[in-house]
Amino acid sequence: MAKRQLDGVDRRILAMLSADARASATALAREVHLSRGAVQQRIGRMERDGVIAGYTAVLSRTDDRRTEVTALVTINLHTPRYAEVAADTAGWPEVRACWSIAGERDMALLVDADSNDELMEITRRLNELPAVRDTATHVVLRTHFDRAAMTDPTRTSATT
Repeated sequence: MAKRQLDGVDRRILAMLSADARASATALAREVHLSRGAVQQRIGRMERDGVIAGYTAVLSRTDDRRTEVTALVTINLHTPRYAEVAADTAGWPEVRACWSIAGERDMALLVDADSNDELMEITRRLNELPAVRDTATHVVLRTHFDRAAMTDPTRTSATT
C-alpha cells in the first residue's frame, strides 16, 4: 500500500504535536477543524508510515542538570565509519546529539560538559576512537535561542 503524502492539515497536526506531544486529539481537532476521530486516524496513519517516529519528554535545565560548557565537536574520520562512531558515543551522557554532516568534516557532536577540563577529557576520548582521525572543538559562548526541542515536521533529512 502506497504511503499518502502529507497535506496542510497533517503538517499542522505535526507542528502542534512537536510543540506539545501530550496534546489531546480533541484539542488538535478543534485547531484543525476536524472531528476527533479524523485526527486520530491521521495520527495513526502517520505513526504507521513512520512520519511520527515516537514521542518524547523535553527536560528543563534544572540546577542539578546545569552544564557549564556546551560545545560543537566536529570530527574527521579515517574511513567512512559513521555508524561505529555513533554507536561508540551513544552511551556517553555528555553527548546530546550526533550527526553525519556534509562539508569539510564528517561528523558533529553536540556536547554538554560540567567544565573545560571535562570537555578536554571528552575530546581526548573521541580522539582515541579507532575511526577518528581528528577533532575540532567549538565552544558555545552564548545561546541566543535554541530550537533543538522543536522539530520542524515539514522538513526532511537524509539519514546515513
